[in-house]
Amino acid sequence: MTAAAGDLRNKNGRSAGNGRTWHEAAAERQCGDCSMCCKVMRVEEISKPEHQWCQHARPGIGCAIYETRPAKCRVFRCGWFVLDMGPHWKPTKCKMVLVRRRDRQSGGRELIVQPDRNYPNAWRRSPYYEELKAQCGQIRIQIIVSDRCNVMMCPDQDVYFDPNTEAVMFDGVGRVKGVLPIEEARKYILDNN
Repeated sequence: MTAAAGDLRNKNGRSAGNGRTWHEAAAERQCGDCSMCCKVMRVEEISKPEHQWCQHARPGIGCAIYETRPAKCRVFRCGWFVLDMGPHWKPTKCKMVLVRRRDRQSGGRELIVQPDRNYPNAWRRSPYYEELKAQCGQIRIQIIVSDRCNVMMCPDQDVYFDPNTEAVMFDGVGRVKGVLPIEEARKYILDNN
């Protein structure tokens, strides 16, 4: 992987220029003109649905209620701030918001990629696809393309599934075993635990 690719696992050591690592550069980042999270994220406290601009968002400027913003907004940590990645991953440039969280199934780390619905294939563009693919062996990566289509990115394949009706099943070492209807997946998990 090149220095420009960054490292989605929070490791230091790659150069961001001026003798700094991507991690050090990320620590200095600010939202600036970016407010993509105000569009793609759901915020129940103010009845804001996913993929619609928040009524308080001022794209290119910031939040009109920043000082009194909802708790979900206060605790949100954009992946561009907390992951070692190049400046091309700024959400306004890549048209995606990345969120790192604990994977419910494995207990390990998971990266959620939420493309702007106006750019549903942003994750497939170069260099983003290649950089995500390079990391998917170390961290589980899920792309939320739409309400009915998610993609589990794996080293050897991209697994498409409907999150409302299907679950991706993994073996003991994190490889995809298959996609099952949710009820069958629940039964399988109960029978094998």
